[in-house]
Amino acid sequence: MDVEASRSGVVDSRIALLREQVVALQDAEHHGSNTSYLHWYKTKYPVRRNMYRAAGIVVLLSGLAVPASLASGAAWWMIASAAPLLLGLISFFALKTAWEGYFAAQLQITHFLDLYKLALFKASREEDPVKAIDLTDAAVNELIKNVNQVILEETRTFFSKVELKRGGSS
Repeated sequence: MDVEASRSGVVDSRIALLREQVVALQDAEHHGSNTSYLHWYKTKYPVRRNMYRAAGIVVLLSGLAVPASLASGAAWWMIASAAPLLLGLISFFALKTAWEGYFAAQLQITHFLDLYKLALFKASREEDPVKAIDLTDAAVNELIKNVNQVILEETRTFFSKVELKRGGSS
């Protein structure tokens, strides 16, 4: 049992040292950590999804206001005019792209954190302490690379949808 605790202790010590020095491994309170990014996506995607859905419902209802306005002669045109405005806001702020991207990023980051934990478990089972440290370092590097790639891709996709076209150029 002492040998097993010793093997696990090498990995635990290495992770503790890295957590002090590498922002990506720190807790959610530290901006730039993987868990802070995960928390950000978890809290932002429902808001964007609900905004998108609420705007969609209002657009549908305002579409019904047009025939009602024509039939009754009432001032339903004010409600009906909300549709183009809301469609413009949905498009400008890329609400659909935002919530879908945030949700996908959340799932991917969770997946990579799980793979990281599995790699640490395997490293803790390694009998050779040098190899255990190498496996731990490789797991940390892989986690940071993968999470950064997820964030970069989500950001790139979001801003490609929000981008305003200038003078016919794309």
